[in-house]
Amino acid sequence: MTLDSKLRWKAHVKKKCEDLGLKYNKIYLLKGRRSTLSIHNKLILYEQIMKPVWTYGIELWGDTKESNTDIIRRFYKVLRNIVDAPWYLKTGDLHMNFQMEMVTN
Repeated sequence: MTLDSKLRWKAHVKKKCEDLGLKYNKIYLLKGRRSTLSIHNKLILYEQIMKPVWTYGIELWGDTKESNTDIIRRFYKVLRNIVDAPWYLKTGDLHMNFQMEMVTN
């Protein structure tokens, strides 16, 4: 956990977003829209590589502002990219259909 002297979440959230971006860039060819892997295998990669980054210290996420969790929630575009979902499909529906856990849960 990265907290500054005033116990704000800004540094921690920024670090998590950078980590998520780096991990996503490294495995983009495996999980991208044109990948030949099945959706099931792509979701396993997401669960094993991406999810541990934002779930580290998840017990403390309940104490942060909603704006901080919104920053992490914006990274749900990865799930949309994995399943090649259209833009008009709600992110919550994607999580329900594929039984994926959201940050707020």
